[in-house]
Amino acid sequence: NVVIGTIDHNNKVHGKGIEFLKNNGCKVTVGVLEEECDHLNKRFFTFHKKKRPYIILKWAQTKDGFIFPETGSQVKNKPIWISNNYSQQLVHKWRTEEQSILVGTNTVLQDNPKLNARIYFGRSPVRITLDKDLKVDSDFNFYNNKIETIIFIDEKTKVFNGEKSILK
Repeated sequence: NVVIGTIDHNNKVHGKGIEFLKNNGCKVTVGVLEEECDHLNKRFFTFHKKKRPYIILKWAQTKDGFIFPETGSQVKNKPIWISNNYSQQLVHKWRTEEQSILVGTNTVLQDNPKLNARIYFGRSPVRITLDKDLKVDSDFNFYNNKIETIIFIDEKTKVFNGEKSILK
């Protein structure tokens, strides 16, 4: 007896293993805890069903709906925390579960984030930013060489700084 939670949605194998097992005398039960199995494999299934990566959108927001402090109220290169220790640990846990984390140039310039997993055990994701004009200097945490980093730039940008990994 073979129990299968959910069918593989990759077109190369979609149900072929089940067919093989049945043709060779196995009793096959499909769909046991299917919803839970789909959730467990959501990144893989999103890629094969929707032809895109699994994406999580995360932001911190105050109770009254604000996500960024008033202009001039923030110390340069220092984030303003509006979350608590639990939510910060949860975010670091999420980081260990994903392959990469993408932030915009302004986030790097305003917060100087490390974008690693410091307060939860696990692998840090690849850091990615959209810095078309190369506004982020090499002294920012983004370029500390501790984590793989990818910077997407504008094709017209001709500047190259050997300390930066640049992908066009």
